Amino acid sequence: MNSKYYYFIFNTVHAFCVLIISYYFNFLAFIFKNKVTGKCLDGGFNGEVTIGRCNKGLSQSWKVFNGNRLMNVASGQCLEVAKLGNVVTNPCDLNQVNQVLKWPNKQQQMGPIQNPTLRVCIDHNAKAVYCYFGLNLIWESL
Repeated sequence: MNSKYYYFIFNTVHAFCVLIISYYFNFLAFIFKNKVTGKCLDGGFNGEVTIGRCNKGLSQSWKVFNGNRLMNVASGQCLEVAKLGNVVTNPCDLNQVNQVLKWPNKQQQMGPIQNPTLRVCIDHNAKAVYCYFGLNLIWESL
């Protein structure tokens, strides 16, 4: 058999594996869509967390890490809130209280993403604000 055949088989198998892995991560992950803006929480590789048009990409996918942290599937870093201010991703650290979060799960479907210790929530602009009853703090779990 010639090398073109092996190249074709390799690329086909590789594409299939990427598709399966992508489906697996998205199946087990949360995607958070804000109730007011209709936009999704997006974690980039540079530690910045933004709000963007929902595309169900890996940067908008969040997995549970150690029971009470959200890890971005694309970057492998955990969502972290400051006392008040920016929301970022940093390497997951079990000693970092800023990474301990509660969020709406698949059964609950809607609610705030909050740090119960610091009493701050993530708002529709991906900022950490004091928790109060406002629609801009409500996230839908897709």
